[in-house]
Formats: sequence, structure tokens, C-alpha cells
Amino acid sequence: MENHKDDFLSGLEAIGENEVQKRITQGEFGLPDSPMRSKVESWLRLKELVRNEAREEEALSIARMALSNSCRANTIAVIAIIFSVAATIITTIITLLNKP
Repeated sequence: MENHKDDFLSGLEAIGENEVQKRITQGEFGLPDSPMRSKVESWLRLKELVRNEAREEEALSIARMALSNSCRANTIAVIAIIFSVAATIITTIITLLNKP
């Protein structure tokens, strides 16, 4: 029984989601409430779920990368502010020391 189920799923994999969807609409897998059609529709839902999870994982990965980049940018900005303040202080001191 399990081997037959594996063969059935392998057959769906072999023809691909688009073809399976096309064949469902043509009634090849039985009527809407038939056991075979239910299995096929479950397989399609599972494929969609896997795709959605992959998209979510990719989005999360991109968000993590963006957070890391923004942290680096903030660090660079703080360093630039420190140098700017230091340059202003040095310029002010030099100006005060050169006044008659």
C-alpha cells in the first residue's frame, strides 16, 4: 500500500504541478469529493506550502542581511560624527590659539 502511494506521488512529481492542475480541471483525477482527487489536491496544497515556506525563509534571510547592513551603517555614521566633532574641537582650539 505504502509503495503504491509512493509510486502515485512520484507520478505526480514526474508530470509536475502545472500538468496535475490541468488534469484536475479536466476531471482526470475524479470528481471533487473522490479520494484520488483529494489526495492530488492535498499534494498540490503541500507543494504550495513548501513554496510559501521557502519564500518566507528567503524574506527572513533578506531582512537579517538588511539589519546587519543597517547596524554597520549606523556604526560608520557614529564614527563619522565622532571624527566631525573632533575636527570641530581641534579647529576651534587652533583658531583660539592663533588669535592675537
